[in-house]
Amino acid sequence: INWGQPELSMAMFSVDKSDKVLGIHVDAGLGETFRLIHATDPEPKGFSYIKQMYVILKPNRMHGAEFDFGEFVTSAGAEVIESYSNYNYSRSLLFAWAIPYYHFGLRSSVPVTKTITVGVQVVNAWNNLWGNNTMKNLGFTAAYTKPKYTLNANYYVGPNNPGTTQGKRNLFDTTFVVNPTSKASLYVNYDYGHN
Repeated sequence: INWGQPELSMAMFSVDKSDKVLGIHVDAGLGETFRLIHATDPEPKGFSYIKQMYVILKPNRMHGAEFDFGEFVTSAGAEVIESYSNYNYSRSLLFAWAIPYYHFGLRSSVPVTKTITVGVQVVNAWNNLWGNNTMKNLGFTAAYTKPKYTLNANYYVGPNNPGTTQGKRNLFDTTFVVNPTSKASLYVNYDYGHN
């Protein structure tokens, strides 16, 4: 980082082909944001220009179920990596310290009803493509969606300490969005973690 100097935060392009049984999604780019989200990656850092890259499987006759394998942004949190898409212009400490940026592994999502979707993830340690507790973390996701509000709950658990499988990191994350009118909305995010 060159303090006081202009710097590119993020320039990104996306490729998405997910309208069939088999698809792919890629978000790639460059800038300081990519360096920060991949700061804990082991060497070589060849994937440091990738925000997401995963294969999509939507089996026929499975009523909207989807299975993804690869690198994908976390389901946890109210904020996203692209600052212009956040409620705040900048990102909060919850985004930087309480939740992961991304996961590598397998995730699923299955609509149970028209308003409830659940999912399971089997992933590596937080923000890690390989080499640290490979596929030893679990994620559980749930979403309840209505026209005026949405409630999301996520739970991640597993070993995250480098070089050992001792100790487990637990994160319970919930977000609640209320849209009483087309011009007003409220977003609440609560995280509880233990390492």
